[in-house]
Amino acid sequence: MNVKAYRSLLRRWLGITAGASYYHVDQPVGKRFDRSSVKGYYNDLTGKADWRGEADEAGMPVNVLTNGERVYFPITIAQMALGVHDRWLETGRADLRERFIALAGWLERNQDERGGWNNPWIHLRPSCVSGYSAMAQGQGISVLVRSHTLAAGDHPLDRARRAFELLVRPVESGGCSYLEGGNLYLEEYPERPRSTVLNGWVFAAFGLHDLSLATRDAAVEDALTQTLATIAREIPAYDCGYWSLYDRRGAMASPFYHRLHVALLDALHAITGVAAFDEYSALWRGYEGRMLNRSRALIVKMRQKLKNPERVAIAR
Repeated sequence: MNVKAYRSLLRRWLGITAGASYYHVDQPVGKRFDRSSVKGYYNDLTGKADWRGEADEAGMPVNVLTNGERVYFPITIAQMALGVHDRWLETGRADLRERFIALAGWLERNQDERGGWNNPWIHLRPSCVSGYSAMAQGQGISVLVRSHTLAAGDHPLDRARRAFELLVRPVESGGCSYLEGGNLYLEEYPERPRSTVLNGWVFAAFGLHDLSLATRDAAVEDALTQTLATIAREIPAYDCGYWSLYDRRGAMASPFYHRLHVALLDALHAITGVAAFDEYSALWRGYEGRMLNRSRALIVKMRQKLKNPERVAIAR
């Protein structure tokens, strides 16, 4: 990596650490979700409601990559929609309701014939075997289920069911999951071998939870039960003894993702009551409270980033 690339990476990290990055605003536990009905989202995405970047003529966010490419990123749009929806629940403002409906409409119109949304992994994660993502599928489902509660007819719910089918389809068949020995892994990045990013897996599980509440479909409930049990069994593998790991390949979580892991486990415990989620949330919250742990994890993370720099990232 040349000096210019090092400086660029350092500037990006300083922006993230300072809270200046739209993509790394704190996302604590949501304030308005209910374990037995679809209401608010499970972590607080209201900071994503105020878009800071470019937009198309319809006001939809457009991401600009460091290579100059301009792309639609379904995860950006879904997270913004969920943040807008929570802000609407908080304020009751009609403009926020209409904004949510417009964002949900983009997801409906841009869902492909397989039930998926194409993400720009060709630029951001070239090791992926497709443009699909369990995180995009899960958060798209969460948006569509909420859209269903606001709109007449079952069209958004039908779209959510199609998204579910692709979400749980095996990666080798073009989907976003791995089924291994009764364990169901939902892959933010469909890769071989699997990387199983923790936050993307949990976001996908939230989508299953929402669809289960909305439909009471046995197949959805079975997939949800199976993947939640898998997360509970696998969560110790994301603990390195002083910090949490981003994925199963040993990538250290950044400070942002470590805090997000704690919030996601808190939300999982709130909707499931599973003790393992509460146990590891408390453990990882304790890690964050120790300066030595924070410093050690940050040094390791920076070394990993410098050793394997991203070729292309989201600039804005």
